[in-house]
Amino acid sequence: MPLVTSSLASALANVFANYPSSKSEAGQKLAQAYVSYASAALSPTGGTGVNAMAGLSSLTSAFTGALQQEDPNGTASAMATGVQTFWQSISWVGAAVGVTTVPGNFALASALGSVFSDLGQRSASDKADKVAEAFDGGAKTVMVLDTTPPAVVTVGPIQ
Repeated sequence: MPLVTSSLASALANVFANYPSSKSEAGQKLAQAYVSYASAALSPTGGTGVNAMAGLSSLTSAFTGALQQEDPNGTASAMATGVQTFWQSISWVGAAVGVTTVPGNFALASALGSVFSDLGQRSASDKADKVAEAFDGGAKTVMVLDTTPPAVVTVGPIQ
């Protein structure tokens, strides 16, 4: 199953509507939503990111740290760095064995910064949709190198 933006938006809407009382809990819930979404990613040859759930702890730390920032752009930048680190660590297995060669998300900090800077009175669902769109746009720039025996190489974006 490829990446599904609506599932991420739904999970984020739940976090935003029931915002946790602590930044560490908020970071954990946001990271869990992202990792659940990312776990559905497929490599160019249909492999899955077999160790995606192992990235939950480091992404939680990155998101918790991001929420400590004093400005929207600082939060966005720290989150984007955490997401890039997350994708870089993924191993892909299926018909081929793959590694992430480009962690993508190069415009994620800017996209999230725009969303976080909009202090309008949007609903939790509207905010979640915008954040999910930013995360999804960044994820779809992740590149994987898949190798199928006997050494057929396929490079392409995740889906």
